[in-house]
Amino acid sequence: MCAPPVLAPKPIVAPEPPQRIVQNVSFAGDALFEYNSAVLTDAGKASVDPLIVGSRNVNDFEVALVGHTDSVGKIDYNQKLSERRAQSVADYMISQGVVASAITISGRGETSPAASNTSREGRAKNRRVEASFSGEKITFK
Repeated sequence: MCAPPVLAPKPIVAPEPPQRIVQNVSFAGDALFEYNSAVLTDAGKASVDPLIVGSRNVNDFEVALVGHTDSVGKIDYNQKLSERRAQSVADYMISQGVVASAITISGRGETSPAASNTSREGRAKNRRVEASFSGEKITFK
């Protein structure tokens, strides 16, 4: 009698490692906040919405929000205003379903201008929040 054929073992296929997404976004200052304000404008909310939608397509989503100001006013005041601006964006994101524990905030006051503070347009660009987010891309099979 013949021995039954020996079947080769199925190869073990390692799963593809998750693709880590890292992206930095600077939200236009003049769209986010009015002068001397940490209240997110309607246009500012619309600017943040794509980040919120994008967060739904990644696992282990994390976002670091950094607020900025122009150089008008006292340094200490601007530092606190920049922190309130980052918190305002975080609060909006949380209100739209982003998990609070995924968000960190900080402020840099007037120390990292994106444009010159010598013109109204430049100062408007400096009233901004920058976001750095990362996560693992969700793949659908």
